Parts: sequence; C-alpha cells; structure tokens
Amino acid sequence: MSAASAHPPSASLPAGVPKRLGRYDIVGVIGRRSLATTLLGCLVDPTTGGAFQRPVAIKRIASEYAARKELVAPFLDAIRKLTNVRHPNVVPILEVGHEGDELFLVMEYIEGETCAAMMKRLQSRGETLDFTIAAYIAAEACAGLHAAHDVGLVHGHLDPAQIFIGYDGAVRVLDLGVAAAASRLAPTAFRGARDLQYASPERCRGEPLDRQSDVFSMGAILWELTSGMSAFDRVAEADVIRAICEEAIPAPSTVVRGLPEQISMITMQALARDRSERYPTMNELRRELLGVVRLLAIGVAPNEDLGQLLRRLFEERVAAKKEMLRRVQIGGGISDLAINDEALDDAPPSSSAIPAALPAPAIDKEPSIVVEPSIVEPSHSSEFKPDREAPTELSMRPRIVAARTRRAAIFGAVLGLVATLAILLTILVTNGMKSDAPPAASSMAKVEPPPSATPPPTPTPTPTPTPTPTPVETVATPVVTTAEPTIVHIETVPAKAAIFIGNTKKGLSPLELKLPKGKDPVLIEIRHPGYQTHKERVIPDMNQRLKLTLTAAAAAHPAPAASSVPYHRFD
Repeated sequence: MSAASAHPPSASLPAGVPKRLGRYDIVGVIGRRSLATTLLGCLVDPTTGGAFQRPVAIKRIASEYAARKELVAPFLDAIRKLTNVRHPNVVPILEVGHEGDELFLVMEYIEGETCAAMMKRLQSRGETLDFTIAAYIAAEACAGLHAAHDVGLVHGHLDPAQIFIGYDGAVRVLDLGVAAAASRLAPTAFRGARDLQYASPERCRGEPLDRQSDVFSMGAILWELTSGMSAFDRVAEADVIRAICEEAIPAPSTVVRGLPEQISMITMQALARDRSERYPTMNELRRELLGVVRLLAIGVAPNEDLGQLLRRLFEERVAAKKEMLRRVQIGGGISDLAINDEALDDAPPSSSAIPAALPAPAIDKEPSIVVEPSIVEPSHSSEFKPDREAPTELSMRPRIVAARTRRAAIFGAVLGLVATLAILLTILVTNGMKSDAPPAASSMAKVEPPPSATPPPTPTPTPTPTPTPTPVETVATPVVTTAEPTIVHIETVPAKAAIFIGNTKKGLSPLELKLPKGKDPVLIEIRHPGYQTHKERVIPDMNQRLKLTLTAAAAAHPAPAASSVPYHRFD
C-alpha cells in the first residue's frame, strides 16, 4: 500500500491545504496562527506495508511569507541553529522542507495544550493557577529558551501560545526557529494588539533584539500566570505600546493579594524597561524561580501536579487525541474529531487585565482574590483596596468598574423603591391614626378624669405626632435584612479540608461561605488529617476567593522562617 493511498479521508482537508508535503501525508489541521499553520502528518513505515504510521506535527509557513526570498534565508539559518539544540524543554525538529513555494518544518508530535489554552480553560471555569505551578512553568520555559540563546537564537515573539505543556506535565517552547527568523527579518513584523502584549520595549521601538528581550516577554507571561490577567492588554496597538514603554507597571502583588513577594519581585525585575536592570540571562531568571518553587512546594512534584491539572481541564481532548492517534496508525481520518487548537489559541486568555472568559456570576461579584497561606498566622487586614494601591489598575479593569457601576445602579434603584414604600406606609399609618384620634381622645378622657374637679376637657392626647417615628424605624429595618451576604469561596490543596468557624463545621472544601457583611474579622479554621491547622482572618466586607495550600504536619524540611517569606500586606 502506498503512503498516499493510506489516507482516503484526506480529500476532506480544508481548501488550500495540500494532501502531501515532502514525504509526509497530511491528515488534518491542528492549529492556525498568522505566520504558520500546524498540520498533522504521518510517515508510513515501508517495512510494515503501510500498516504502521508515525504521526508528526508539520509547521507550514504561510504562503505569503514562504514566497519571500528575504525570509527563506533567515528561516533556514535559524532552523540550522535549532537543530543543534537538544534540550527537553524545546520541541525537537526532525526535518526541514523547502519545495518551490512550500516552506515547512517537521516536529515530533506531542500530546498536550498550549499555556494560552490552559489559562483560557481555567478562566472559563472560574479557577486560578497555583503560584507554585505558575513559577514552575516559567522556570521550565526559561531552561529551553536559555539553550536556544546559547546557539544564537532569540525567540522575539514569545507569548503563552508559544509555551506547550504536555499531558505528562513537561513544558516545551514552540516556534523557536520560525519566530527567530521573523525577528531577524523585521523586529516589528507580525504586530498586532494581541501579539504586542508580551513584546519588549525594544521590540516596540524597532530596535535589535537580544536574549534580554525574551526575558522581558517571560516577565509579562509570568505576570499573567500568577494573576490570571494581562499586564499590557489594551484594545488599540498604540495603547499597548504606550503601556509597555511609558506607563507605570503595577507589581502583581498589588493586584493579587497573597502572592509571595519573591515572585512579584522576580516578575518586576524581568519587566525592567532598562535592559541593564533585567536578568542578564534566562538561566538567572530560572534559578530565582526554582528557588521559589522549592520554597513553596515542599514534598510536592510540580510537574506531576501540572500534568494532573491539564488532564483534568482537557479530559475530553485527551480522549479525542488518543482516538486520533489510533486512527492515524491504522490509516483512518480525523475530520470528525475536535482536535483543532485554533479556537483555544486564537485569542489571549484575558482582556484589559481581567479574565475575559470569567463566567457572569463571578463578574457580578467582587473581583476574585487569590490568597496563599503565610508561614505564620496572618494578622493583616484582608481588605482589598486595589484602587488606592495601584491607581493604574483602573485603566486596566473596565469590566470590574462596569460591574461595580451596575451594582451601584441596582442598589440605588432598590434603595429608592424602599424609600418610596416607606413614605407611602408613613402616609397610610398617619391617616389611620388621624381617623382613630377622636375615639382615642374620649377614651383617655374617661380614663383620666380628675376626681375633685371638672376642668374643661383639654385635648391632652394631642401627642399624636409621637407615634410617627415608630413606623419610620420599622420601615427602615428591611433595608438591613435585605443586604446580600458576603460570599467567601474557599479552595484548598489538598481538597476535602474541613472548614470551621468557631466550633461549627461549615463543610468541606471547595466551599462557599455566606457571612454577614461587615467590618469585624471572622476567624476561619481549615483542618485536614495529616496537615497543620490553618487559621485565616477574613473581613467580610466584600466577596473573596481564598486559595490555600496546606502545610504537611510532618514536613520533610523545616518550614522557613516568616521573615524569609515576606508577603504583601494591605493597609
């Protein structure tokens, strides 16, 4: 059986996609970007008569770029350098093809998802990424980029869609050769508001790029991984450039309460506008991140946690991709399988520094607050005041401002309705008392007649106005009773921890506590067999999301001193 005849379903390929590239049959499209399309191909093993086929991922450069001779030479030069990189955090290149106007490279096919897809899926479920896993992803990507930098390759177009996470938890960097060629050809090419969110200031200005340009991009990615928001997301391209080159960059610890200060400081050093103030190499940045990972993940394997998280988030796609590989190996088609990554990678996960994919109920509440437990019992107020602490955040959070405006309008309408009802009730009560006034006066005259004299019946019971405050007070009380309770959403690692307030058990995590709104702190205890009891003081003046990582009762290493783990404190 010939390789071409092994795939009768290839006729269903999208228009413009060839049935064959080089010696590879094309099975389907698994991803699209502006610069290149990722195809699923297979190489038939001739020794098996076409029965066994090896799946590969083929990056086909868009025809408008592949036809440009000035792009082909830098591309091939970058790929030649990339073939010298043998690193577990870089997707290996198997082959490079250049036939006529077709320019493509063949890579090992790996089952997994991009970091951008993972963040979008998390936000669509209202979940956040664990700080330890966020630092681990960035550290692993730094390792792959450092290996590329050592052979003279600068990525230049790094973003979350260029970081690939396998279902086994392995992290790899994508498109090193393609992006490096584009960066060498024109540092400002393939621009757009989405692409620019992670660009370095020098790339925005059209200056030459170096390894520290990738350091800045990694800082922007780390800012997003830890906060679930984009630091430089704006609608217009010019606004993105202004935010990167001119506006004050808020530290992520001012946006996410409880973020370890080490991660915030590492992120801000990577985002320094002056290259001399950034980390000189990706290896330096990786070393700092691994120190935080070791500090936060005592007795935990971050790669296993990451793989488990990805398999849970993409359970249906894990099954679909296994079925895809089975069909490819027997020469079947994949046109009916949902394995195209285009919908997942087409847009960044956040908008205006607030997750665009958050479900509506989360937007109607106060913004989510992620809290990690400190080593000692926290004594600072849990009141979150980002508007005072980070003024620039107002320009980055239109959805929160809009949600607050809607809540204020609704509250004002309800308050006006209650006030109207109070006035009507007061009028009714007053009219009723006026109609009952004569009998009340006569009865009181009968009850209090002086025994010795018959003075003229002065209308002593005239204090009828005194009852009027009473109905006003009774009408005002429903305003207090109709106030919505504060919702405190608690997640723990591990889950199924018992949540106590006082000696009353409220349930097991994950749990939504409804507390009376107020300024008085509420002490919450989290208990789990084999783990230290954690105490968290919460001021229930706004809806909050607490994400707590419990400490094992018998840790393999002594817990670090509180002074070595500074946390951002809020006044």
